[in-house]
Amino acid sequence: MTLRSDYTAGTISIAAGATAVTGSGTAWSTAGFAEGDLLFADGYFGIVGSVTSDTALTLAQPWRGGTLNGMGYRLRYQGDGSRISAQARQLIDLLGNSGNLEALGGLQGVANRLSYFTGSGQMGLTTLTSFARSLLDDADAATARATLGAVQQSGGTGQGPNLVRLGWANDGSGLLAQVDATPMGALWTNAYVEADPAARRAKLGAQANLGFTPVQQGGGTGQGVNKIFLGWDNTSLRGQVDYVDIGRIWSDFGSGRQMAATGYQRIPGGPLIQWGSSTNSNYSDYYQPLPVAFTSACWAVAPVADNIMPAANALSITVSQLTKNGFDIRSRVLSAGGALTGHLGTLVHWIAIGD
Repeated sequence: MTLRSDYTAGTISIAAGATAVTGSGTAWSTAGFAEGDLLFADGYFGIVGSVTSDTALTLAQPWRGGTLNGMGYRLRYQGDGSRISAQARQLIDLLGNSGNLEALGGLQGVANRLSYFTGSGQMGLTTLTSFARSLLDDADAATARATLGAVQQSGGTGQGPNLVRLGWANDGSGLLAQVDATPMGALWTNAYVEADPAARRAKLGAQANLGFTPVQQGGGTGQGVNKIFLGWDNTSLRGQVDYVDIGRIWSDFGSGRQMAATGYQRIPGGPLIQWGSSTNSNYSDYYQPLPVAFTSACWAVAPVADNIMPAANALSITVSQLTKNGFDIRSRVLSAGGALTGHLGTLVHWIAIGD
């Protein structure tokens, strides 16, 4: 059988100025036609742009002839030599004019080195260690993190893309964290766990960070775990245990006192104790003022005489006319003969209590 130089099976249809060609009784795809092959019909020819099926192909340019319906045709294969020459020319144009091949050819092959571009048409070598190669062959981020021994930053539920930094403190005090530019302080780790609470607070720097020395609540001998409240009521310090108000707390501030030979001291609950000494060389009965006035009343005064008398005489000190501001002192001596007279210059120590 004589071999045909062209493919002529079936007929074609194409509109003037169009690129779509429809075949009837054709098998173009099966016959292996492709881009670059030639179509001849009615004295005109076109270059095949693509073959989409056995009965459809597209021209690279619009058909210059007239409209054809069921017309005979010829399809001619483009020689492989032409295709290879065109591809080679294109490859030469792509690589030969950039200087890249020349730059690559100018490098000397050295173990554990990687070539890279340093500019247009220029290349250099950089070190590529075995560890770097073990990272380059990792298929995904999780595998790369495993190779690096790294912890993934963010990506968890409710986490943002912030830059998180971890590092050991310069003073060796512990592990510090920072998010973006904000220091987060020391991280809690097992290194901070101490059996003794006081030692744990000291390691954490809790007391130093407070700026003052705190008082531990409870934990002492015979003490419970009750919640203790301390507060100022605008006049004094008050205390409360759980829900029980225990009232004002005794302190020097709220007591009011004068610690001297003649003085006073207020005690919890409000009572005021006053004391002093007195003597009078002119009168056996005289008025003794108090260091400070009682708010309500003077409840009682206890006087004591500090004089040495003859064994046969008896000295008696009494008080009367108790007021908020003072009281009367009465000094008497009972002589051996039974005479009762006033005694001058008696040294009297006294103590008074009131509110």
